[in-house]
Formats: sequence, structure tokens, C-alpha cells
Amino acid sequence: MSLADKLNYYLQLSQALIKLRFHNAGEGDKAFFRVLNREPAILLLALHDRDFSPLHEAIGPKPGYFLFNLWGSRETGRSIRKVVQFVRRKNRRYPHHSYVFLCNSPEEETLLKDAGLEAVLCNHNCWIDEHLFRPDPAESKRFDAVYDANISPYKRHGLATEIQNLALISFRHPVLFNHGYAQKVRRELDHAHWHNDPLADDFSFLTTEQVVSILNQSRVGLCLSAVEGAMYASIQYLLCGLPVVSTASKGGRDVFFEDEYALIVADDSRAVASGVREMINRNIPPDAIRNRVIERMTEHRQTFTDLLQSIFDRHQSGQLATDVWPEIFRHKMGLAYLPFDQGIAELRTC
Repeated sequence: MSLADKLNYYLQLSQALIKLRFHNAGEGDKAFFRVLNREPAILLLALHDRDFSPLHEAIGPKPGYFLFNLWGSRETGRSIRKVVQFVRRKNRRYPHHSYVFLCNSPEEETLLKDAGLEAVLCNHNCWIDEHLFRPDPAESKRFDAVYDANISPYKRHGLATEIQNLALISFRHPVLFNHGYAQKVRRELDHAHWHNDPLADDFSFLTTEQVVSILNQSRVGLCLSAVEGAMYASIQYLLCGLPVVSTASKGGRDVFFEDEYALIVADDSRAVASGVREMINRNIPPDAIRNRVIERMTEHRQTFTDLLQSIFDRHQSGQLATDVWPEIFRHKMGLAYLPFDQGIAELRTC
């Protein structure tokens, strides 16, 4: 990227974050969360800018455990300090409730533990349901590569310009969508096959079934951001048996990568295109990729069930995490953007 491109990128990103903060200010009574267990109270939540006091109040003097998925990257000192401040605010009012952070990368886990916080390495990509995303030999390969990505500057679509036979899946964030960036990308990638054009009047999100079909028509999956969270699309590629071409990144998507089926390339469109050609030539059996990735996902799920079991044992609840897991597992763990009132009602039925 040129200096001008970098400056424009950070300008667009800062504008998007300002929009998001204003949006969040008006959404204080909602959050991404789910009640997993009532006694002891265990909640799974996304760590974002919210005051969770209503949920603390609903649990009251009883033990409560808030298990936070980390969305976005927390691999800087500044981001860790914000998490520490978040925990301190909780401790002033609810010291008997515990926060545990589910980290997407070893770096996040180390930084949070060094800051005195409770953290485990449990990458949220392990929540993807492998029964939904799988190879389909009935599909014919039509595209050399596919990029499933939010239309936002951090996704760096311009790095895919040298790939001639390219499929694109768009996500239009309800707050962060950048119309100017979308126009720029649409021009740069006019040769690509847009399965849902972000600028179309009739734009719609694709169903899971449609996404799986497109992935199975593609030979390689692309991951082109420099910093984000663990990137659900990356694990969906792999579960469908696609090898991955990725730039170096922070945020944890590479936790499930192995050299055989994931190639890290320079931040250069020619390097990305060359990487795609290399991965196509490797001709790796889709099931070999999928099976190895599921092994890695299982390790992270085991970390989570071990955490649950430690909580159950601490309170002598008599529960077995291995029995609870089949009841609570859902695609992306069923996290939904819910009003606090819904969680309060569940917690108060204890």
C-alpha cells in the first residue's frame, strides 16, 4: 500500500469507529449474550462497549460467571488497559462475580494474564458448526479464489485485484458500511463475480446454504485483513476443504492454520495472486484439510468444557460439562443481539 492509500485507509477506519460509538451509545439496553447455565449463573457474552450492570443485578449476591468472547484484536497494550479498566469497574460493584476472557490468540491470552486477568485460549472459530460447512463433491469448481468479507477498509479488498477468476461474498454492516469504499472496491474488482453486490438496490445477505455452495465452487479462500478478530469466514473456508491464502495478521485467525493448507503472503496483490496459484497447484484433498481443522477446533472446545467443569466443581453443582455441552452447543454458540430484559428474565427463574 502507498502512503496515500494507508492514510486514506486509517481515515476511513476512524470514521467508521466514530459511527459505531455513536450507534452503541443508543443501544445500551442490548448486547450480544446468552445465558448458558442458571445455577451457578454462567453467561457467554461478546466483549463490547456495554454496561452489564442489569445482568449483574439479576444474579444478585449469588456467584456469577461472565465468559467473554473477544471480537476484534486485543493484542496491544492500549486494548489490554481498556479491558483492565472494564474489569475494575465491575469489581467496584460486583466483586463476587467473575470475568473470564476467551482469547483468540496466544498473544491475547498472555497479555491478559500478565495484566492479572483470568483468560484461556479458546478461539471463537471453534463455535462454527462443522455440520453446516463441509465439502460438497457434487459442486464444480468455477472460481480460483473466493473472498467472503465485510465491505470495510480493514478488509483490504484491493489485494485481490490480480486474481482474474474471483468470487466475492459481501457483508454490509448496518453501521460500519462505507459507501465510498464500496464504490472504490466495486471499480477495482469489476472483473470479479459479485454474488451479492453491496451497491445494488436489491442487496441481500446470502443464506448459509448459498455461502456453502459458493465456497465449494471455489478453489482457495482469501483472508486479507491485517488486524481483526478470528474471522469466521477463515474457518468456514477450511471446513469446506479450501486451502487459504492469508496476509500476516493479528487477531487469531491463524490459530487454525498449518503450513500444509495455509499460505501467508506479503501485503501485495501480486503476492496474493501468486499464492492462490501455488495453493491450487498443491491440490490438497478437501477432507484432509477439514479433518485436521476439526481436530484443532476440538482442542479449543475441550478448553471450554474444562472451564465449565471447573466452575461446576467449585460450586459442587453435581453437573458434568460433558453432559451440558450437547445441550448448549449451537452454531456460533447461539450468541444473539438481545435486550437485557430477556437475560434478566432467564436469570431470575433460578
